[in-house]
Amino acid sequence: MEKLIANTLQFNFSLPTPYVFMKRFLKASQSDKKVEVLSFFIIELCLVEYEMLEYTPSKLAASAIYTAQ
Repeated sequence: MEKLIANTLQFNFSLPTPYVFMKRFLKASQSDKKVEVLSFFIIELCLVEYEMLEYTPSKLAASAIYTAQ
């Protein structure tokens, strides 16, 4: 029934990506541009690896920022 209501109201549901969490975490950590670029690079490397699918996007983002710092 919930699916029917959501479809009737034309709601589009999507899953959060690591980029959503990256923006939030980078803002909270007050990182400089160098850390930001490196953490986005690390996330790009994670997204193409099949083994990384077992981790949530928030954990991937947090670990990328931690590694970049």
